[in-house]
Amino acid sequence: MAMAIRQVTFYRLQPISRFFRVGDPFGGEGVREFIPSDTLFAAMVARIAERGGPDAARAFVRPFAEPGPEGPPFLLTGVFPALAPADGPTLRFFPRPESWGLRAEPEAWPRLRRLRWLSEGLFRLALENRTPGEGDLHRLHEGHAGMRKDEWTALPKGLRRRLPEERPLWEVERRPAVAVDRYGRRSAFYRISAVRFPTDLPVAGWMAIAWSAGADEIAWAGRTWREWAEEVLSELGESGLGGLRSRGGGAFQVERDPQGALPVGSGPAVVSLARYLPTREELQAGALEGDPAAYALVEVGGWMRAPGFGPDRPRRTAVLLEAGAVIRAGGRLPLGRMIDIRPPGAPHPSWRYGLAFPIPLSAAAWEA
Repeated sequence: MAMAIRQVTFYRLQPISRFFRVGDPFGGEGVREFIPSDTLFAAMVARIAERGGPDAARAFVRPFAEPGPEGPPFLLTGVFPALAPADGPTLRFFPRPESWGLRAEPEAWPRLRRLRWLSEGLFRLALENRTPGEGDLHRLHEGHAGMRKDEWTALPKGLRRRLPEERPLWEVERRPAVAVDRYGRRSAFYRISAVRFPTDLPVAGWMAIAWSAGADEIAWAGRTWREWAEEVLSELGESGLGGLRSRGGGAFQVERDPQGALPVGSGPAVVSLARYLPTREELQAGALEGDPAAYALVEVGGWMRAPGFGPDRPRRTAVLLEAGAVIRAGGRLPLGRMIDIRPPGAPHPSWRYGLAFPIPLSAAAWEA
């Protein structure tokens, strides 16, 4: 399979309300700082099924679950944090490549590994296996986000005054709740978690889509893949992501962002900006073995609801590599696969998105 990336489009997601995650009595009450790629893809499929029915959902999923010789029509990232001041450039934060800092001097290693989010300037240094000096590094978000000093000074002066290092860019709040069974009169304790963004800071989200040669082919009902995907993203902004959508939770405005460029493609090694589920062939080829491969694993479950299927049932769990994983790609593209995680007896598949969004590392820097 030879997938060719023709264009990369950036999107800015401006939150209108808090993003909620509703926990359950069996655990899983956490909320993430960002929207993972598999969650975003699943929300897109659910929205399509709601509006267009199961045939439309199957048509949308098919080229990802069963890609042809030229691969799927697009690849997507997760939704990551950004600072988007009205009077300055958007400052995007990227997940830290897991291999970054592993070769650093022992005294520098803790300083670099504490950073979870890197500005684009720091991210490009990481692609070249370079580390900034302490004098060229500015920290935010209680020391967990970092940027180069020139990026910091490019921000509006008024915004810099409101951003001391110890101030969080977003906060997670959790509050208890109780559900009461109307028939059995039993109660179940759970928690509602929400990501809260400060009203005086221009915190937003960003994502990117890499379009292949097939993106402008007709996909469904006279719409191209590009038109279909952007339409669904806009509808998701109106309907919201996460829990408590009926109360306005998770709503956002989405618009194209003309700023920025990413060298999306393959190479000897890549860092993925999406969760990644390797294929058997990729594992046999050593995608996760040897230098500079490095990754963190995440176990993902969830619930499935279908007409005539009875109460919500837990889907099979899948173990994916978290965004920021560094993979030995060997020049292959696309990387990863979808997996059907439907519970036993379910009437249709429930797909988990596991395609990487690959950014090549500098081969010369990592071989040095």
